[in-house]
Amino acid sequence: MKKYYFSVLFFIFCFYNVYPQIQQGKSLLGFSLSGDFSKENSKVIANGIRNSYSFSISPNFGIFLSDNFLIGLSIGYGISHSDYNTTDSTQPVVSELIRAHQISLAPFTRYYLSLGGKFYFFLQGTIFAGYNYRVVYSNSLIQDDAGINDFAFGLSFNPGVNYFISDKFLLEFTFGSLAYTHINTKINTSDDINLNFSFSSISIGLLYMF
Repeated sequence: MKKYYFSVLFFIFCFYNVYPQIQQGKSLLGFSLSGDFSKENSKVIANGIRNSYSFSISPNFGIFLSDNFLIGLSIGYGISHSDYNTTDSTQPVVSELIRAHQISLAPFTRYYLSLGGKFYFFLQGTIFAGYNYRVVYSNSLIQDDAGINDFAFGLSFNPGVNYFISDKFLLEFTFGSLAYTHINTKINTSDDINLNFSFSSISIGLLYMF
């Protein structure tokens, strides 16, 4: 009787400690969200306040080529807004408004490492290309050359964590990035290497594994 009792307990213990796992041949389908908001003192012509916010959504799909390695593709859409107004009454009134829309295409790879239980750490490498269209308003009037087309491409590395909330669904959290970006506009070109650990580098997502 005691042997039967302990066998049942062992079975229950094993049942409740079997966690879902990533496996070769599995696929992930989902999306991630990110955003940022800032308010700061700025000086364009006179002292003023600049308010900025941005939001992006990125549907993505990936396939596990092994138990630890995934390749995938992400398509992103984002919007951003920035406005500036003078606060110095002794200076001319200046206002500026910039609105932008972004579209991006980004193939990526991930290497996963189990943290035990339902948690997985991953390091993601991404090659991205994007298009950005900006419209600039000055003192409520649209500028003649306000429509600015930006083209960008680059490479980035991001750490992140996945957590299984069920056998099929995972939460995703990323924070921080190291990126190289080349930007080409009708005015000039620029290259930038950026290590970012600000709020704008945070993204959250939901994934479905099948």
